[in-house]
Amino acid sequence: MQRTPSPRSERPSPRSVRAPVASRPWAAVVILAVGTLFASPTADAGAWVRDPGKFYVKAGVGTFTGQEADVDELESFEYQSKDASLYGEVGLPWGLGLTAYLPFVEGTNELATVRYVNRSAGDSEIALSKRILSDKIALSATVLARIPLYGDRADERAENFGPFAARFPDPGDGSPDLDSRLDIGTGLKLGKWGGWVQGGGGYRHRFEEPVDGVIWNVQAGVQPRWGGEDRGWFGLETGGAKNVVEDELTREHVRVGAFAAAAIAKGVSLEAAGGWIPVAQASRTGTSLGLGVSWIH
Repeated sequence: MQRTPSPRSERPSPRSVRAPVASRPWAAVVILAVGTLFASPTADAGAWVRDPGKFYVKAGVGTFTGQEADVDELESFEYQSKDASLYGEVGLPWGLGLTAYLPFVEGTNELATVRYVNRSAGDSEIALSKRILSDKIALSATVLARIPLYGDRADERAENFGPFAARFPDPGDGSPDLDSRLDIGTGLKLGKWGGWVQGGGGYRHRFEEPVDGVIWNVQAGVQPRWGGEDRGWFGLETGGAKNVVEDELTREHVRVGAFAAAAIAKGVSLEAAGGWIPVAQASRTGTSLGLGVSWIH
């Protein structure tokens, strides 16, 4: 059975991108991305770690539509997931930052007029970052744990649905992972506007899949400013995951995405993101969209 991608880690998401404004070193911009594969974007804040007591929270919804693929090696299904999620990021003493991500997912495999639906909590994430540099160049190290919030229901499905059990999608990847990564970035001054570029990479240890992987992400963004006020941000990113050795049953992918946000009140923004996974193994290619409301302090 071909695995469906995690709605969180295998597609872009508009929540964990952040960067300083070059003209105001204390300012930060945050959004994600998937992550996706997802990854992929993860529940870390990129190169910049927040000061103690500063935080960012977001409530969001998203959708992922996968290209048709064989689910039970007999028929071709179209996959779609919808998710609602909470994300939080807070600065701690000693240059540390803590982030967490909690999703609820509805996944659907559809064949003609028949829909196989699974609703469940998804793959949660918690990460601890350490600031290494924070002047003109930002550098941080992050350790992230990905923890499925659901059990293996294969036996229950087999009892209830017999030969149709494999047609129900899982709510996530199903495998606990541990990511270790470094991220580096710098702010840009673009006339009266600000901007940033950042990139990162690291190692993903998979506890329930046979092969580990390397992960990477590159991102650039712009923060418009007029009338003496920051007006939001927008940008592009790409990233992915690659197995350290060839294994056709272990997930890997490449993703690209775009994101934007509009400030609607002091510290409050409306966010949107879109992404595309053109290349994937042991999971689906497809497209994603996300919307959210965030508060930064």
